[in-house]
Amino acid sequence: MPIRLATCEDTKQILEIYSNYIDTNITFEYSLPSIEEFEKRIKNIIEVYPYLVYEEEDKKILGYAYAHSFMEREAYKWDAELSIYMDYNYKSKGLGKKLCLALINILKYQGFKTFYSRVTSGNIASEKFHDYFEFKKCGMLYNTGYKLSKWHDVIIYEKQINEYDESPKDIIKIKDIDKDTLNSIISNI
Repeated sequence: MPIRLATCEDTKQILEIYSNYIDTNITFEYSLPSIEEFEKRIKNIIEVYPYLVYEEEDKKILGYAYAHSFMEREAYKWDAELSIYMDYNYKSKGLGKKLCLALINILKYQGFKTFYSRVTSGNIASEKFHDYFEFKKCGMLYNTGYKLSKWHDVIIYEKQINEYDESPKDIIKIKDIDKDTLNSIISNI
């Protein structure tokens, strides 16, 4: 199966993909994190949220997508934010859509209600990607990030993925979902 949960052993390949975005306005980081810092980020995310990779048969990772906390306060715990990065040689081949669909399906199972994403304005490919998944534009952060000698606006997108019930159940942490269930969710895309 080409999509699977990421592990810390994937850090080097994931960081190599991410490195291609550092000199763009797609990420607002100015410099590439160390492999240790990036591995720490992955470890923190995979405690609760799905972190997926799209992998070829030869174990080469072509892209990755993960969910993470949208806001820190407890009342936001039913929300998650999307991040997705593809190897530049494999963009626009539908792999990112498969990663996103798998991510949404896992988040639904976990009990998340709303999925958010922030996109630098002018990133047409990402805007079309969000339109494809019927995300709604729900806001704009004007001149919120300074990079590449320019101020950038950021579009906020949202997508409801579960009903807003009166007494929501706690989120099921990704680490508490058995492997067969996860594989079944992922393979159904």
